[in-house]
Amino acid sequence: MMRKAFVLFFALFLVYAAPPLAAKDPLPVPLKLPPGGVQVLPVDKTGSYMGDAVRIVDCPKNEDNPFGICGNVLFGGLGLWNSHLSGLIQITFHPPINDVSHFEISHPFNLRGDDTTMKTPQLYEISVAQNALLDTFNSYSSGDLNLKTGEVTNLHYSVFFFNTWYGLLTSVNPKLKPPPFEFPGIYGSVSGLASTGSTPGVEAVFEQRADGLLDFTFYGSTFLPLGNNIAGDPVRLPMPFCGPLINCGSIQVPGLSLHPHLRLSTKKSDETPCGDSCIPVPFGSVQEFTLNSRFSSIGDDFSLNIPQLGGEAVGRSQMQGRIQVQFGARNGDFVPVAFNTLPPAGLLAPPPAFPLPGLSLGLLGHDENLRFPRQTYDVKDVAIIDDPFDVAVGELNLKT
Repeated sequence: MMRKAFVLFFALFLVYAAPPLAAKDPLPVPLKLPPGGVQVLPVDKTGSYMGDAVRIVDCPKNEDNPFGICGNVLFGGLGLWNSHLSGLIQITFHPPINDVSHFEISHPFNLRGDDTTMKTPQLYEISVAQNALLDTFNSYSSGDLNLKTGEVTNLHYSVFFFNTWYGLLTSVNPKLKPPPFEFPGIYGSVSGLASTGSTPGVEAVFEQRADGLLDFTFYGSTFLPLGNNIAGDPVRLPMPFCGPLINCGSIQVPGLSLHPHLRLSTKKSDETPCGDSCIPVPFGSVQEFTLNSRFSSIGDDFSLNIPQLGGEAVGRSQMQGRIQVQFGARNGDFVPVAFNTLPPAGLLAPPPAFPLPGLSLGLLGHDENLRFPRQTYDVKDVAIIDDPFDVAVGELNLKT
């Protein structure tokens, strides 16, 4: 048996895996389109929200832009906010061709969100009010639904986020022409999943209802960097110091970037209260947790069409390190959260530098063997880094 050196470096620039190219298995019962091909349903407020994770940095150098990837983060972390939405969502289905129906999504009277607060771990806190989600003026969000498999493809969700904070951002950056947020956009996450047993995450899911309509659940995230200037003017951040005409103070923040995310669902959330198991949450703080390496691993199942390997192999590497969790401001029964990975604490030597400036290694893995029936590879230097553009964000339900 031959042994070869094989260096694996797992850089998770794509946090969420794209849908596999293989055909989906058929559903037990194909989906049926609603009568007349049009349905209007209310979104479930508990499971529907829009939000942002604003990365506020001071990255004036051209080599750090337009993405603002230097490590000089201001205010101790991201500016987090989520606002839960209520209202109606309309989906129009076209007659299917080869069991695939093209659909269009609109929000007839806009979706309205609760007032909330954007908060960083240090100093920055500002109201985010009058939240609304609006359709674009010249197109609908759309996709294709395979009725036999439940798979959603060609999904393109395009909407405007409106609130007082975005209004202040444009007022202190008068040359900024806000585009609609597009999911997944130039860089983001969105995918179609089958409608059987899929867990919430990055998803577009249709599920048959007893009344003949289709429940719809969507999650997407995207990335909008502003660079170090807007048409020659420095990028500025509105501060919570405003006059009677809402003329707020501002500071320069070259490299500022937005990370909008959107979750919509017409399916009623299944809430089981946590009761005595509910945990105390330190709002507006950053907490650090150490991985249990026994139950933390990264890997892949290799099915390669290479006869010399002799078959399949399973690669795994146990990971060690820390998870840093940022908690935003409380909004009713919810709090936005963000995650990033850190190397293990207490190393005898500094962790190796990451080749891109402004980024650092996260979790580190053990050296392992990847064994095919006829070939063994040494798996070395395993590591995970955070995706700097599609950040890991979510929401904690304090009741469940």
